[in-house]
Amino acid sequence: MSQFELLTKEERLIVAPELNGIDCFLVRGENKVWIVKHIPGSVDMEKRDLLGYLLGKGFVNVAEVKLLKPEEIIQIRSITNRGNESDKKNTYLVRVAGSYTVNELTCNTLEKAVATELVYSTWTRRRDTHADNRVYVNGIPIFFDHHIAFLSEPKYAHITSFLQVAPDYGHPAFWRVKEVSNEITTQFARNVVPQENKAWHYVHNIKIFMDELEVAVKDLTENKSVDLSKIIESVGFDSTMANIINNFLWNNLYSLSHDVGQLKNILFINKRYFGDLGRCWNLSYHFKNDV
Repeated sequence: MSQFELLTKEERLIVAPELNGIDCFLVRGENKVWIVKHIPGSVDMEKRDLLGYLLGKGFVNVAEVKLLKPEEIIQIRSITNRGNESDKKNTYLVRVAGSYTVNELTCNTLEKAVATELVYSTWTRRRDTHADNRVYVNGIPIFFDHHIAFLSEPKYAHITSFLQVAPDYGHPAFWRVKEVSNEITTQFARNVVPQENKAWHYVHNIKIFMDELEVAVKDLTENKSVDLSKIIESVGFDSTMANIINNFLWNNLYSLSHDVGQLKNILFINKRYFGDLGRCWNLSYHFKNDV
């Protein structure tokens, strides 16, 4: 059984300064640092988060997700003083993104990391890709949170509704790719104004990013040997839901090239700044003193 211990305030500030002042628990166990995700009333959130990690590892920079065994739940209850309100359905662990080193990341360039995240999110219909769900390690993004994916919101299953519905910056219609020259930090990405700009994704070279986008689509669509159904069932979905998600993902793979083509029409348009035609703008001049 894994043994967990709470991080001290000083340790938290070192490994996850972005969580300073946020009411959450960070623990150390299995030689890793984790945030305790506790979402009362959630339905299959832990399954979708774990599925997001299992399908994404080896392809994208995604934070590890760990579901807890009964004896580990008891231990987490004890050190967080949550009592019986914590159970395996509403409490699990996500590795703190800032605890990764660059050498641990699957994608160690900014362009590849951004391209794979956007392609992966389009495939799984993970719409919530904003900066609060992303941390930068030496300027390279690693992301987390997959509970709004895998048909958790069936109304966004089709690419048209996925890309066009935009009540707030938690939706893909707000996604933008912007070219900058400076190293991006978590603080910068999260503190931009207006708030909708948290949906922006930054790269150093647009051409390289576009090339990586094509490579990412090819890598996903040509890898037909993966048994998706086995992975989906392994996270705990019942057979009916597992089959639905499996069909959903395969259908999205077949349409992925088209879907990413639609996505490109979103990524480089910003009517607020550029008018109806839209274009990519080099922001390095404007951000050089802020990043």
